Amino acid sequence: PDYLRRAGYKTSDIDSVAVQRGYYRDFGSIYRLSLPRLGDHIVVGDPREYLQIFQNEGRYPVGSSTLAWPFMEYHTKAKNH
Repeated sequence: PDYLRRAGYKTSDIDSVAVQRGYYRDFGSIYRLSLPRLGDHIVVGDPREYLQIFQNEGRYPVGSSTLAWPFMEYHTKAKNH
């Protein structure tokens, strides 16, 4: 995949910030990223655009944080939902 090429074909110690900056430079502030086993993701790199999306998502927006089960478990137990 393109991500591995941009990461220098490394599988550890990847500079993911540099990879994401390259995507931002090449594709702009909104782009689709397809990763093996993780599927397709829409990446929004402009906070103003992200805020518009977030405000239109409703009371319980769905995003990458929902894939992080420790994050979800903590907030469910803390009744932060």
